[in-house]
Amino acid sequence: MFGDWCAAVVEVAEGRLAGGPDAEAFARLSGYVHLMAENTAADTERRGCLLAKGAAELAQGDPAVAGRSAETMTALLSLLRTEISAAGWRHCC
Repeated sequence: MFGDWCAAVVEVAEGRLAGGPDAEAFARLSGYVHLMAENTAADTERRGCLLAKGAAELAQGDPAVAGRSAETMTALLSLLRTEISAAGWRHCC
């Protein structure tokens, strides 16, 4: 389940952030951040991101969770860096 959740998180980010004209990079970033904020605010039953909660609670004692969390965060950061660079903020990250 945790691996599936991580894959879905990256898949959503790829769908929102991966590629496209540089002129549209800021709009992609803005849309992605707003989507994540809206989803987080609307999720009143789970109260948080499974990736963040899993990493915080389990990664220290479970190498599989630690590895999957690290892979997922690396993929997300790569996508965000690419979009930030495309938007012209080359000194940001």
